Amino acid sequence: MSVQTAKYKPILFSERLAPNGAGAFTMCRGASLAMAFDAGTNGDWTTNPDGSRWGRAKIKNMLDRMRVATGEPQRDSYNQGHVPEFLKAMGAPPEAYQTANVSWADLIADLKSGFVVELAGNTRHTSVDSPLRKYVNPVDHDILMVDYKDGRIAFIDPMTPHGTARYIRWAPAQHFEQFASEFRTGGNNVAGRIKRGKYSEINLSRQRMAKALKDVSLRNEQLASRISGLVDENGRLDTQISTLEFEVASLQGQIEEGVSPVELDALLAQVAVIERATGELRNVIN
Repeated sequence: MSVQTAKYKPILFSERLAPNGAGAFTMCRGASLAMAFDAGTNGDWTTNPDGSRWGRAKIKNMLDRMRVATGEPQRDSYNQGHVPEFLKAMGAPPEAYQTANVSWADLIADLKSGFVVELAGNTRHTSVDSPLRKYVNPVDHDILMVDYKDGRIAFIDPMTPHGTARYIRWAPAQHFEQFASEFRTGGNNVAGRIKRGKYSEINLSRQRMAKALKDVSLRNEQLASRISGLVDENGRLDTQISTLEFEVASLQGQIEEGVSPVELDALLAQVAVIERATGELRNVIN
């Protein structure tokens, strides 16, 4: 699926499709995470082999699987501690989601630099005329912020009913800061982020290619180092052979000058040892 990363709109994962056994909607964090990862794949994750997009049944099945993966399918709510189980159920890399319990300025910086950010909060802290009061579940909730422009933020509320045509809405950035104050501690908000497009098939292929090229480059460096070492070693062995050949010639000269039988046997044995050593060195070089 070829799309422009900055323009891709994640599909809606409505938690209304997957209530728990008591009929309660408790998967806002899981749904926000799923939409964030969909943005991280540029939609590759939610695209069927025939090119069609996931529908109601697949979205519901995924949310149910995520809930069951926590081992606590009947919980009233889920927190950041459940994210690893959600990711595993989704088949997403564990490092895809990064906890971002940071300042509001840092979250805005993340949005500007190509991340989508899930944010926990409560609408009661916003003004009565805030779009968040109109479109976001009023209880303690988790939403996904997908874009920032001119002091406004585009967001998706996972409680939005499946099939809603315009499920991405905008509101002033200040309203989200107020929304997040419900759980803010020491100036840090409760949030997490995923990089847009980082896990798309195209980018994953590029990452695999880059790794392969890096591995080849490393092997080439190792081979060059090995060759250099062999050249140095061959030079050293050549020097040893030359020295031994000189010793053989010297001994042969002594034999030709005439020596006693005892001395001759000793010299011949010495020559044999040297020639054997020379042969071994040549085998090493070859």
